[in-house]
Amino acid sequence: ERLALVKTMSLIYQQFPDKFANWAQVPYLVSLMQQQHDPVMRDLVVTFLKQVLSTGANVRTFVDSNGIQTLVKNLVAVHASESEKSATTPEKLVAKERKIERKDFFGQVAEELSTKTLSVNQLASEALNLLNRIFDTKPQYLKVIPRRYPILSAHLIQMMFARDSKESVLKRKSQELLYKVIRKNDRLIPTLAKTGIFIFALQGLTTCSEELLDIVYKTHLRQRKGYAPENRSVLSPYLPSPLVVKLALTKTSDQFRRILQETHEDPSCIWGPKQIKELSAALEKFVGPLKNQLKTTPDFCFKYDKKIHAVPVPYPSLQDELCVGNIYLRLLF
Repeated sequence: ERLALVKTMSLIYQQFPDKFANWAQVPYLVSLMQQQHDPVMRDLVVTFLKQVLSTGANVRTFVDSNGIQTLVKNLVAVHASESEKSATTPEKLVAKERKIERKDFFGQVAEELSTKTLSVNQLASEALNLLNRIFDTKPQYLKVIPRRYPILSAHLIQMMFARDSKESVLKRKSQELLYKVIRKNDRLIPTLAKTGIFIFALQGLTTCSEELLDIVYKTHLRQRKGYAPENRSVLSPYLPSPLVVKLALTKTSDQFRRILQETHEDPSCIWGPKQIKELSAALEKFVGPLKNQLKTTPDFCFKYDKKIHAVPVPYPSLQDELCVGNIYLRLLF
């Protein structure tokens, strides 16, 4: 009767939310959400939590009960998903609730239970929704949670490699949430390079979101020594020197984005589709293995090593250009 019981709890909560503002059963809901062998129960709890996490006390209990780790696990599972199809419809799970005919309230609730379960992608989307609900309910947790669980930021970044037909939706939602997290956490900024965010953004430059490029703009000159050359941009190994100088002088994220994504050919900068293609191909040696690793180990996090990942990118299209003092001499005449 557990399914019917949880559904009944949800119905009661809807009627008397004030009575459950500090609810002792939140840890129990987290444990039920962790039961992957019972997707009907898991999905019922996910829906129920949208109501429960509307109070600060319940959010605090949820976080202290490993709720964040559970949401992250549901989020990253999309990397190992082969399709958009939902999980096998576990009708037998609900059938157990209906096996014994009952005419009482629990029997009526059991009759209304659905056997339809969320797909892996839908579950990932719901995990993002619940994270946003947590931060809306307790805005101060935008600082607390990323520091307590640094894997959250890393996995939000890696959601740009989500494998599904609607990945643009998951990417957008993940990067919007990441933007909120980074904006509220100055302490996270000096070590962002270790997540691979700069490599990933440059490798997928043509399709990179405004949110992700805005993060790059605001943080590329603020990386700690060990991740970037002292007093220089962390982008220095990956981009031609004249372009790095030009980017360092930008005053707005929009200007920064235009310089990176548009074509330029003047004495101070040569940059366009050909160079972007060369950049993407060079950084694929870092991104490709990560994508493959995520297929089998979806909770894997990129491990930055300066000796490996800060190697200068070659640009065959620029090798014959004479550049002196970050000026391309050919274009002066």
